[in-house]
Amino acid sequence: MKLALVRQSAQESRKMITSFQTWIRTQAQRNDPVGRFARDFGGDDRAPEGIWRANWLDHLMIRNADMAAMVAFEDAWNEYSVLFLEKYR
Repeated sequence: MKLALVRQSAQESRKMITSFQTWIRTQAQRNDPVGRFARDFGGDDRAPEGIWRANWLDHLMIRNADMAAMVAFEDAWNEYSVLFLEKYR
């Protein structure tokens, strides 16, 4: 019974994870590289939804993102990961 409750709690917690796309859109007002990335890519309707870094890297490569955008993505992803993903590992 206890294990079932733990599994249920973990599943419910995962539902509360915000997608990277949703989070990055909220960062557009920042005056730093993450804000610039948010303005450049946050509104991209072809950007991947979900929480998978590899999907975003593929998307940025397809979109020919420059090195500054890739570095900003890594900064943004690290911040996002701490906020939303680390606690579920």
